[in-house]
Amino acid sequence: TALKLTNGIVLIAVVDGPLASGMARAALEAADIPVLIKQDSAGVIYGLTVGALAAAEIWVPAALAERARSVLIGIGLLDETP
Repeated sequence: TALKLTNGIVLIAVVDGPLASGMARAALEAADIPVLIKQDSAGVIYGLTVGALAAAEIWVPAALAERARSVLIGIGLLDETP
């Protein structure tokens, strides 16, 4: 289930680091799901991979949220329980 709704897009996950956010982006785009990734620029600049500054929010259109969650579950970035 989606966490937060803003302008028709929902936050479906928060992942740690650029590797996880890159995997999420690639998997969602391969499934034709538009994705917006928001993360703190300090985490990117300093190459942080864990902690609050490394966190990346995964946002998708509300109508595609359940499908997007299934994709992320399929690649092991999310657990099946919300």
